[in-house]
Amino acid sequence: AKTGLKFLIKNREELGADRIANAVAAHEFYKGNIIVVDFGTATTFCVITEKGEYAGGAIMPGVVLSVHALAEKTAKLPLVELKAPDSILGKNTRENILTGIILGHAGAVERIINEIKTDIGKDFTVLATGGIVDSVSPYIKAIDYINPLLTLEGLRFIYELNSNT
Repeated sequence: AKTGLKFLIKNREELGADRIANAVAAHEFYKGNIIVVDFGTATTFCVITEKGEYAGGAIMPGVVLSVHALAEKTAKLPLVELKAPDSILGKNTRENILTGIILGHAGAVERIINEIKTDIGKDFTVLATGGIVDSVSPYIKAIDYINPLLTLEGLRFIYELNSNT
């Protein structure tokens, strides 16, 4: 299918449809050099240049996956509902888990964004999306825009691009 992007990566067939859709929508609707951060089961990073080149990205375990891993792989830690911690300094196990996972994840996301910017040496617009974007994004200063519907917008654009041929 046509996407309007040039892919500068190895093994394009390994790239998930969600990441392609995010990249297409980001390039089409936001312009410039863009980093898309998608907060889903995994947290993914997609780098799109102002020329419409998908330059690469990164993948890390997502927040929900981390919450489940702690509950499943430790003897005493419970599965907690994902919501902002009541305070930064947790006063019980639930708050400790939420603070550690949400702030730890936010810190890792900030670091990856900063490393991408430093490595490439250009300014980027940072766009966030995904099912839990509202839980994590308030803790990440590097995010410029939030669009929870980015993937769907990208799928729609790809459909339109391919049905008008």
